[in-house]
Amino acid sequence: MSDDDGGSRPEQLSEFIPSRGFIKDYCDAASACTDAPVGFHLLMAYALLSTCASKIEMDFGAQPIRPNLWILLLAPTSFFRKSTCLSIARKIINQVDQSLIMPSEFSKEKLYDIIADRSDFLSGAFIWSEFGGVMATLEKTFMAGTKEFFADLFDIPDVYSKSLKKEGSQPIRNGYFSVWTASSISWFVSRIKEVDIQGGFLTRFMFCFVNHKPRNITLPPPLPEGSKMALASFLTKLRMTGNRARLTPQATEYFHTWSRETEEEMGRQEQGGNSYISLFRRTTQHALKIAILNACAELSMDEVIFEIDIQKEHIERACMMMNEMVTLSKKVLIPELAAIRTKELKKLYRIIEKYNGALKGALMGRTRLSTRDFNEATQTLADWEYIQIVETLSGSNNRKGQKYIINPEKSWEADDDIL
Repeated sequence: MSDDDGGSRPEQLSEFIPSRGFIKDYCDAASACTDAPVGFHLLMAYALLSTCASKIEMDFGAQPIRPNLWILLLAPTSFFRKSTCLSIARKIINQVDQSLIMPSEFSKEKLYDIIADRSDFLSGAFIWSEFGGVMATLEKTFMAGTKEFFADLFDIPDVYSKSLKKEGSQPIRNGYFSVWTASSISWFVSRIKEVDIQGGFLTRFMFCFVNHKPRNITLPPPLPEGSKMALASFLTKLRMTGNRARLTPQATEYFHTWSRETEEEMGRQEQGGNSYISLFRRTTQHALKIAILNACAELSMDEVIFEIDIQKEHIERACMMMNEMVTLSKKVLIPELAAIRTKELKKLYRIIEKYNGALKGALMGRTRLSTRDFNEATQTLADWEYIQIVETLSGSNNRKGQKYIINPEKSWEADDDIL
């Protein structure tokens, strides 16, 4: 039984679903068996295409670009059926080839071997139902370096053989994989650290935030078997396609103008003090990957394909979709991140205020922050001139250290909205 909420508000991102092809077929099939927002189905269609298009590349400077995507579905609550959307897409990819689904639990050494075993664009998908939990795991000491490892592989280097490599392991050659995951806004932002943004791990993700759920299906039907088989058949044939994609002249001209304007605007916002805008610094690259998949989704697999032409319509739809996704995500993520950041810094400021002039070791014991987080936070307070970090000598052996002193000329209360 289905109950419409009676509202006339259009579904977010629905305008970017094409009139034909794999994306249209997937969104129709998935929408019939859940009341999840159609925008989530759209992103899962791209997740499926991305996982199976590992052999398609487009010239992009010194390193060809391939359409691997890391997708994060975000919503206010669990009622938006994020996990259901992941599950539907998982059923399709499982029908294509069960080995495409990467293990959900791993050590950092095992992770290296998993990806090394899939070298040369064999592909795979990491599917995580709750990204906040993954972030928490990656923060553990025994997983140190794993986020950096993931980030290094996003651009698919020809050969990778450092960091997590154990003695005797083979190097990773052209390691290609997609990531599908989801989270509530509150759980996600509570796990983000500044280094995850500035270090590049989170900037690899495409954020799909939806806060409008127009339908309510109380008794959802199963995914039609015929639809599942047809979608899996298309993806199976796509996996065999190893062609070069190229932008047509009209598409090239459109992308050139849009990417320049987009990057200039982001640069202005970052210079204006919006450090969180760097979350979206891969927007133009994501648009190119989406455009490749837009073209792939409309291929006729019954014909011989020599080259995949990315038409102006493909790149325009990709760019406009990225504009909308970034706009929706910025409105909720940046204020939430700023609020949490303010709370954390204010708490640290109060501890330094109480123990004014204390040495680093004494303060760290009271904050329960890691060395990296403590250094980053105190440096931020120093940059904003709330505190002074003074080099000092302590102990009988005159060991070098640091002490932290409140700036008496600047109080938090007088400038409480600095963030």
